[in-house]
Amino acid sequence: MTSIGDAINSVIQAKADAVKSQVSFAVMAKTLQVTQGQGEAANQLIEAAAQLSKEAGKGLHFDSVG
Repeated sequence: MTSIGDAINSVIQAKADAVKSQVSFAVMAKTLQVTQGQGEAANQLIEAAAQLSKEAGKGLHFDSVG
């Protein structure tokens, strides 16, 4: 009977490991999705700042007082 119990425990452990693996992959996928969203937001901020710096009259004249 012990070998049957060991076999059952092995199957149960394998199922538990499979579930843990699926959860880990789901968490990693969500983390990647959030990170990509943050990167896109950062790019948008940089592009907006670049557009503001290109406004008419900005940077055309240098005024230096000695």
